[in-house]
Amino acid sequence: MSTGSKKSYLQYCGVARTLDLVGERWTLLLVRDLLLGPQRYSDLLDGLPGLTTNLLARRLKCMEEDGLVEKVKLPPPNPAKVYRLTELGRELEPLVLEACEWGNRFMAQPAPEEQQNLGWSLLRLKRRYKGNQNFVVELRAPERIFHIALRLNGIQVHQGGNPTAELIITGSTMALHQLFFGPTRASDLIGQGEIVAQGEFGRWPRLMAAFGLA
Repeated sequence: MSTGSKKSYLQYCGVARTLDLVGERWTLLLVRDLLLGPQRYSDLLDGLPGLTTNLLARRLKCMEEDGLVEKVKLPPPNPAKVYRLTELGRELEPLVLEACEWGNRFMAQPAPEEQQNLGWSLLRLKRRYKGNQNFVVELRAPERIFHIALRLNGIQVHQGGNPTAELIITGSTMALHQLFFGPTRASDLIGQGEIVAQGEFGRWPRLMAAFGLA
């Protein structure tokens, strides 16, 4: 475990040791964002208002030292340097998803000052997926694009488009959120023009069934 300015609870306990590693402010939120795929330093900074560049640099350095993230260079045509979770870092996914589900019971409508990111909601779908599908759906919100790869035994949620997507759904962040989490029904969202679907329409009922939606 890295030292530096990090504090330790100095307790021989798994809970305390986990908090020693990811209990610092912003650390677990960085893990959450990186679960959506590798990201550049600037992407991480833009996605977390209130996080200063100096603090982000310190957090990423500690996370690298602890073996949670690594810095790599993407292959051409976009050879950018990005941060991605290591295998050890990806093992934090159940903790992030459980924290998300636990905290959602305390959430009502978003306050005007609260930032929204569709990807944060989409991660919850990993718990709801019923399996036995094999196609890709792309979700296009004004601010960001995501794709969900539905596979036989699980799903992958990533930021960015996917050229193999067979179904493309476009709408506002809130409309796309309601598509999967309600309370508005999918048929009403379509009828009201809140979302638009394109592509292989035979995938639509399979998408709904995959997450137990009406």
